[in-house]
Amino acid sequence: MSQRLKQKRLIHIGMFALMGLLSCLVLLQLVPYSRPSEIIVEETGENHYTQVYLKEEDGLLVPLSIESGELKDSAERIQFMSDILGGKQPVAGFQAFYEGVQILNEVSVEEGIATLDLDAAFAQYQEQDELRLLEAIVWGATQFENVDGVILQMEGEPLTEMPKRHTPLQMPLTREI
Repeated sequence: MSQRLKQKRLIHIGMFALMGLLSCLVLLQLVPYSRPSEIIVEETGENHYTQVYLKEEDGLLVPLSIESGELKDSAERIQFMSDILGGKQPVAGFQAFYEGVQILNEVSVEEGIATLDLDAAFAQYQEQDELRLLEAIVWGATQFENVDGVILQMEGEPLTEMPKRHTPLQMPLTREI
């Protein structure tokens, strides 16, 4: 009898735990989550900022607003952003995707589309960082009013997929990735 009683007790405890877990999941769906998806920084006076997405120690992407000097147009600011992603300008406490590598050969912005011609060194990222790198590039480039989408090329050839994990790329890329 005591073995049977223990089994019933375990079943009741398991059912109670399952109901509690399901209740928590339902409540999480009902409570609105109001964390902003982007940070807007005002440019005042002589200070100009560019938002760059870097990895923090746990590997999460973090938007950072970095003073970018007197860069005049979005193409120059996208080049600045790529230098930071490439590790050419380290930011204390954050990880770039590369170690001092030039990843962007050229950038042009026409009719709301930024075309980024990437260097072959771009393919040398860590495989586990593929989606984070893609998000960092697209979200960084589309922060500007005149950029709605991004087209990626490598050495002048359009990229249809990312080099390591072969994530398909539907051009132009937007923040919906």
